[in-house]
Amino acid sequence: MIRIKPLTLDDGSRILVEVEEAHLPAGDGADAAAEDALALMRASIAGLARNVRDSLSADTLGGRPPEEWTMEVSIGFKGESEPTPVIVTGSATGSVKVTARWKDDD
Repeated sequence: MIRIKPLTLDDGSRILVEVEEAHLPAGDGADAAAEDALALMRASIAGLARNVRDSLSADTLGGRPPEEWTMEVSIGFKGESEPTPVIVTGSATGSVKVTARWKDDD
C-alpha cells in the first residue's frame, strides 16, 4: 500500500513523501537502523533542496528567479530477505527532477 506522509527536514520545512509499506525484519537494532536511515535521508533531501534553491536564486540567474519551482526525488530500495532475516540481495535506484516556471513579463 502506498501512502503520503509528511517529513520535516532539518531546516524545519515540511515535504510530502510517498512511501510504500515495507516489512522490516524484527530484532535488536531494527528500529534504530530504520531511524538512522530516515535521518540520513532527511539530511540528504534537505541539502539537495537547498542546492536547487540556491541554483535558481536571482543572483545566480541574473535577477530573474523562477516564479515557482518543484523538485521530485525518487529513491527506491529493494531487498530479498528470505529465508533468513538479512538482506542477501538488493538494489537501489534514484532520480531527481527539477521543474522551474517563469512568468512572462509581456
